[in-house]
This record gives sequence, structure tokens and C-alpha cells, in this order.
Amino acid sequence: MVESALVTGGTKGLGRALSLGLARRGHAVLALHRSDVAAAADLEREAIAAGLSIETRQHDVTSGAPIPLPEGDPLVVIHNAAAAFAPTPLHLIGWDAFQAGLEVAVRGGFDVARAALPRMIRAKRGTFVLVSSSALLGSPPKGFAHYAAAKAALRSLGESIAVEYGPRGVRVLSVAPGFMDTELTRAWDPRVRDAMVASSGPVPDVADVAARILDLTFDESLPARGELHPIDLLTR
Repeated sequence: MVESALVTGGTKGLGRALSLGLARRGHAVLALHRSDVAAAADLEREAIAAGLSIETRQHDVTSGAPIPLPEGDPLVVIHNAAAAFAPTPLHLIGWDAFQAGLEVAVRGGFDVARAALPRMIRAKRGTFVLVSSSALLGSPPKGFAHYAAAKAALRSLGESIAVEYGPRGVRVLSVAPGFMDTELTRAWDPRVRDAMVASSGPVPDVADVAARILDLTFDESLPARGELHPIDLLTR
């Protein structure tokens, strides 16, 4: 049976690299996106040219609509979707912006899990990967309150999934990449970007980050019980 994979936020930035990486490993990938149809079409064109199995679908993970799943088992789910944000002092963040991060990360993760778990239980196998952040490794950077809170809640959700469904064959892990050059971070104030680069060191290639995440995804030696894995390419 064809191995399948679902990637939320799967057509741009890290999600795009993850979708391509999974397809190159032989998976039939369904990449969800919220609104950027041009980016989705570009990814499908690249996949077709390379002979890869990637389907894109427009779907807002906060909508409450049923989460579409690809056909085939075992199923790999990578919840990568994140609300757009810019580093902002806490007293200047409105509740709507704070809640948006929670909606995409946590409600999205919740709905994706509820959709995929029944199939994983029947197959007695499946893998959830939740894309968290290096902002959880120690104190978060200034201005990241809304982002860090959403990622912390997502990590906790993953731990709960692992406790409940690990005994039934479901693997769960969170991954924590650091600052990357993506569409999201390119929209930030250049002074903020420069400060992040200065504090984080060399900015890794997004494709290399995705490759490291996929190495962890398929590493059967890992506990995969909801633990958080820093993505440090220097120690790969």
C-alpha cells in the first residue's frame, strides 16, 4: 500500500520543503494551504516535473471543516501550519493576534489529530510530527509571547496524544527549528531580522532543516513519545 503523508502549511517555506522531502522518499503527499493558490500551483508544477506525488488542497485548519486526509497507510502527519506574526511587545499585542496563533497551532493540531487518529488506530501505526520552535528552548526571544505560547500549547497537545495513543502504535514527536529565511520572516522589520540573525548565528537552508526533521520522523530508534527535538544542524 502507498505510504501517505499530510503536511499542513505545506506549500511555502519549511512546509514546502517538507512536502518535497516526503515525496522524494516515496510518499504520496497532500499539502494543505490556507490561501496562497499561486504557491500551491508552483509546488504542484515542480512535483510534476520531478515525477513526485504531491497534491495541494486549499483548507483552513481553523475553519472547523473536516480535515482532508490522503489515501494510504501508514500515515505520516506533519502539522507545520502557523499563524503569520511579527515580533511585538506583549502590551502591543491584541487578543485577536494572540488567539490567531493558538487557533492555527492548537485548534489545527487538535482537528488534524482527531481526523487522523482513527485511521492510525485501525492500522496500529502512524506518526505525528508537530513543528514547534527553538523559542521553547530556554526563555523565548523578546516579542515572541504570542508565538511561543501557541507552540508551547502545541507541544503539550503532542505529549497528550502520545500518552493516550502511543500504546496503540502511534508515534509522536515535536521538532524545534530555529530562525529561518522564509516568507514569514522576510515580512518582518529588517532591524528585527538582523537582530535575530545576530543572536541565532548562521541561518540554515530551509531544505536542510526539512531533511533533518524527516530524518527524525523516520528514526525508529527514537522514543517518539511526545518529546521535543531541537533542530541543530551543527550536530547533525
